[in-house]
Amino acid sequence: MALDLSALSRQVRAMSGSLASEASDKQGRQTLALGRYLESADAPELWAEAADLSRENSAWLLARPVEPLNTTHDAPARPAEYALIATDGSQIDVERHGMAACYVINIGRVFLRYGPRASARLTSRPALYYREEDLYLSDGVRRVAIEGNYLSSRRDVEEGQALVEMADEFLPPPATRRTPRDGSFDALIDPPADAPPPAIALQDGTLVRWTLANAEKYVQDHFLQPYLRYLDAMRARGVPVASYISRPRAPEVAGTIRLMFCPDVDVAQGRGAKCNACSDMAANREPSCMVCQGLTDADILA
Repeated sequence: MALDLSALSRQVRAMSGSLASEASDKQGRQTLALGRYLESADAPELWAEAADLSRENSAWLLARPVEPLNTTHDAPARPAEYALIATDGSQIDVERHGMAACYVINIGRVFLRYGPRASARLTSRPALYYREEDLYLSDGVRRVAIEGNYLSSRRDVEEGQALVEMADEFLPPPATRRTPRDGSFDALIDPPADAPPPAIALQDGTLVRWTLANAEKYVQDHFLQPYLRYLDAMRARGVPVASYISRPRAPEVAGTIRLMFCPDVDVAQGRGAKCNACSDMAANREPSCMVCQGLTDADILA
């Protein structure tokens, strides 16, 4: 059935008007949240303890402060030469109405070397999975199909394993690589003339496997164990792993700012937030923390 664009365009115009009317309210709440955050900047220990007290009973994620909240750091000088390896995967999920049950995982692999000896290598590696052991996870009589989030988890593992392979193929041995293990970047900025370049590994998206949060234990173990082995392998090779998110929606700092508005938080009395026993709601008031509702860390701090 064709898409009725005229009907859709009316809805798009309605959406535009709604977003415009919400923008002013959102901006006001952003200002309030940032103001409260900066007022609390000199008390990181207080809010770290508040986060600890609230972690089990809050309805949102929390960031635990480890330094003054208004701390800034200058970026170190860029090394004259450095290397990067990265993976980005995609998949074609199982087609329920297809002739054969199967799925495809494609892993894009990138090696880039910057500096006077610049070079690059870009490849992709597709794989077709159709065997019984590829399509299902089994634990005795239980059987779970590898599709949807679980297929994404398998792709994540394969992205990591590909990074280990590329580290061995393209990067120098760990003993000769320059990495800021002691927190100092001096060795990166002014290295010996014959030293190989420092390196970093990148994955697309978050490094936290949220898609497995509600999975059964044997499913979590199936995917998390090889994923953690890959991270250990990269550590052993002296290559730090980072992830890139083009539009981060993280709310952890916003969650801690919620504590700053919460009337129930009293660190001196050992009380954290308890969302299921909110005093504002008990008094038929809107919860004070709703100032932060729908705001991300980027909304407040960017």
